[in-house]
Amino acid sequence: MKNYRYDLAEISRSSPKKVLLKVYSSKRAKNPISEKEFTLEKANKNLIPLYKSEFLLQHGENQKMLRLGNYIVSKAVEKYKSRTCEVVLKEYKNVDLKITLPSKLKL
Repeated sequence: MKNYRYDLAEISRSSPKKVLLKVYSSKRAKNPISEKEFTLEKANKNLIPLYKSEFLLQHGENQKMLRLGNYIVSKAVEKYKSRTCEVVLKEYKNVDLKITLPSKLKL
């Protein structure tokens, strides 16, 4: 995946924000091998890495998505050849998580 090239463009700045990620097989390629359109909703912190860790593993070198700000991916539509895949976030809510570890850990 080292030679892949990524172009990230804003489609809409208004809420919800929309961006388009085009993935090219090389730095010289003229036609993208896939396109991913993301609908982003405002969040209290940057939650895009959650989406990236699950759905964009193969594009590990692409850091542009992570710099968009405090958003969460509410919808993603990927087009690859003749196939289309849609991912929709059904629910998002803040939770307080408290983890208590024993004083002595057995490792």
